[in-house]
Amino acid sequence: MPLDDGENPFDTTEATETTRFSKAVATGALAITSIDVIGASANAKSSLRIASSEYDEDASNVRMNVYDPATEAIQQAGNILCFFNQANYIEMADQGPYVAQADMKACFKDKSSGGGQNKSAGSTKELVNVVVDSARLDEFSPLIVKAWFEMIESRGDSGQSFKVQMQVKMVIAEGQSEANPVGIFRLSWEGKVAGNVMMKGHIESSRSTEAGKINLIMVDASQQGPTAADTSTTLAVAQLDWDAGLKDVTGGRIRTSAPVWSEGPGPAGTQEFAAAFNDDYLLRSNVTKAEKQCLSKSDFDYSIYRYGLYNAADGTRKDLNSGFGVEATASDGSTAHGYAGYWGIWLPPNVSLTDGMTLTQREYGKDPATYTIKSGPGKLLKFEKASITLDELDGVELNVQDGIVVYSKATNSFSKIGSYGNKGIEYLDTPTAYSIQPQWSQGQAGTTNLWSQALGGNVIIKYNSAGAPLSPAAYFKQTNVTATQGNLTLKCLTNCLKTNVNQSDANGSNWVNSSSEPSPFIFFDFNGFWGASDKAGFLAANATTYTWDASNMVLKSGSDPATLAAGVKNGGYNSWGYQAGPLVESLAGVTNPWDLNTQDTYYMWETGSEAQNKFTRLIDSAGATVSFDAPLFIDYTHSKANDRSGLDAGTGAKYYGKKLNIQYGGFGQLWGIPSEPDSNGRWAPLFGLKDGILLGSSSQYKLRGLDGEIRLRPLAADKCGALSVSDLPDLPSLSSYKAPDLGAVPDGVAGTAPKVIEGVIVAK
Repeated sequence: MPLDDGENPFDTTEATETTRFSKAVATGALAITSIDVIGASANAKSSLRIASSEYDEDASNVRMNVYDPATEAIQQAGNILCFFNQANYIEMADQGPYVAQADMKACFKDKSSGGGQNKSAGSTKELVNVVVDSARLDEFSPLIVKAWFEMIESRGDSGQSFKVQMQVKMVIAEGQSEANPVGIFRLSWEGKVAGNVMMKGHIESSRSTEAGKINLIMVDASQQGPTAADTSTTLAVAQLDWDAGLKDVTGGRIRTSAPVWSEGPGPAGTQEFAAAFNDDYLLRSNVTKAEKQCLSKSDFDYSIYRYGLYNAADGTRKDLNSGFGVEATASDGSTAHGYAGYWGIWLPPNVSLTDGMTLTQREYGKDPATYTIKSGPGKLLKFEKASITLDELDGVELNVQDGIVVYSKATNSFSKIGSYGNKGIEYLDTPTAYSIQPQWSQGQAGTTNLWSQALGGNVIIKYNSAGAPLSPAAYFKQTNVTATQGNLTLKCLTNCLKTNVNQSDANGSNWVNSSSEPSPFIFFDFNGFWGASDKAGFLAANATTYTWDASNMVLKSGSDPATLAAGVKNGGYNSWGYQAGPLVESLAGVTNPWDLNTQDTYYMWETGSEAQNKFTRLIDSAGATVSFDAPLFIDYTHSKANDRSGLDAGTGAKYYGKKLNIQYGGFGQLWGIPSEPDSNGRWAPLFGLKDGILLGSSSQYKLRGLDGEIRLRPLAADKCGALSVSDLPDLPSLSSYKAPDLGAVPDGVAGTAPKVIEGVIVAK
């Protein structure tokens, strides 16, 4: 059905920009900052406090976006308008070109622009300088707003970034009114990289002949890769019900065509969504898949992506020097964004980490600092054991080679609940019995290694000779070993890496039957072990001894490094790298070669030819190594009282009573909450934690969510009643797009002091 746009003033000719209309542009900026389809209650903030603290101040920066694929494009239209409203172009009309500073983070979640990645504690703004020229012929003519600015756009998971020169043109025919809170306008944008158009689109609000209706369309085309075939196009149209008395959107209909993303640079296709909503429900239809779902607007699941941790006594932030964003020059000359922190340095694949290369620190509010890279030949990881009873492990999801299993304390056994599919975990309708065989049992007590997202890594369960699991099980907290630890003497029994590994051995198998077969690892005679009357003595006599040379951050056997020889590349079964160990400082009490990774503390040495196999660190201008704080480990048991949704059937409910290994790496960085992909393959944390909950061994910390998403919960189809997704407005077309064509930035403006900062006029 065509959208009824009545007396729509916009077409593709310049003449419409000087055509007079019956109503002048009203005072005040356009009101729309988001399209709220769920109501204000979901975004309600906590009550005011008498004494403020950093905990309270950070509440003002909390962003709870509604995520739903059917409404996402229209919400993005609101985000774009939110950004440009900060230029205060109406009150600055006819003042000549000026600079406005607009906060990108205030409107866009995780949008990187103008300054690269931003990980610093308390840095909550990302100000972008925008040159603006706002003018009209007279009080009855449309307001023409022109804007120029530069932003940095990242592409996909590669981390590669480009400087994009943006031009934006907005034509406002009518300002906001009680009858139409968004006015009548058209906003077009174009972004160029090295003179080539990489993104373009427009948003338009048009006049409706039907009272109480707001008509919006958005068209967005963005090139995600090196060729035009990598372009993704999003088309959206919305007809919203506006109640002038309530001053609120009470319902509406939305139609969207959006890209389906794949592992490549471009989209794998498109899918169409339709939605209708009122005060209570949202009816969503995936038209492409012929799937329809009714969703609740009163019960939500939450996915929180960033948290702050605070001292419970006074509300001050628990600060850790966890790391910061860095920039490097990629092989193609573009600027690549990465991160340097406790676990090392990450840069996208088009940047090679090499000793002596230069990185630039990028943190909001700080002058850029330059560092050089110092790379060791490998990295030594330390694992410290924590206990978990089998009762506490009840229902916790554990990864095995062919799927997901859970332990049941009622039956003292395991069942398989899911398998790995194209979009992640595919859960079974009916769990099936699952047998886990202990490793190296030989009729004796054995162990098995599992992996748990909730517990942050390996889980080890011991078994008795009858094959029954024993309590407690163990999981491990992992940290880096640095030069500050000092030298170590370490013993190895299995997977003991040779020194100066040649290419033939590097290409060999991990598991060999004799010492003559090529392998990067030293052969261990298991037959000799089983035949030995003094097994502890056999282990001591056959252990390989290494030393950890802290000053050079390398593992050695004698004076030779346990690394690949110069020029040797990862190969064979070890294309990812080579991991030696487990390693322990003492073999006291060890009676089996597989028991080393069940000790209270053990180590693993990783090395190889690739950057990810090595520990890299930053050296400052004074020649000192930059030190980062280790993560703070917090044992936490999830509960309904601490769950942000607090629902019996919420996505976090299956973790009620389950123990989690929470890691806090600094402001905004908290890990350990399990995540899963939704039906569209989009990963998100399964639940959010409530603001103000107490954490730590003595409840010394409290938590606050900093930004996240609200996800509407599915209901029975008949709950949506009369809502219908048929007879929807037609989708717009990219053919209606017209480039801003603004020309060069006005002379003598770009370097001047801003006259508007986040919507506030500071000078005229």
